[in-house]
Amino acid sequence: MLRLMPKLDAFDLHMLNTLQGSSSKYGKIFEHVANDVKLPCLTQVFLRGLPASGKSLLKFLNNHPTISDLSIEEMTLTDGSWKQVIEHVFQLPNLSKLYLSNLCDEQGVFNCKHFP
Repeated sequence: MLRLMPKLDAFDLHMLNTLQGSSSKYGKIFEHVANDVKLPCLTQVFLRGLPASGKSLLKFLNNHPTISDLSIEEMTLTDGSWKQVIEHVFQLPNLSKLYLSNLCDEQGVFNCKHFP
């Protein structure tokens, strides 16, 4: 469906309080979006409450260098590291607004305060 909206400039994927059963099924949703969707006009992205692999999140960011407003909340990386993802986020050429909250990975909660 998203592929049919090439002029979409804002995307909010919200899965808080919707998870039932294994979260691996929900990670596949974002993996599909990361691999198969390219939105050339995308400037605002809000990701909330979903699991995703570090690889798929990096792929999504690579596919959307036009992002200027990025919010990631209550997100769990199923593999990879937040440090690598955040380093990539800092390289987004149009980024002017960033909100990060409650980021988790296999080691637990990621603390941005200790990020170099």
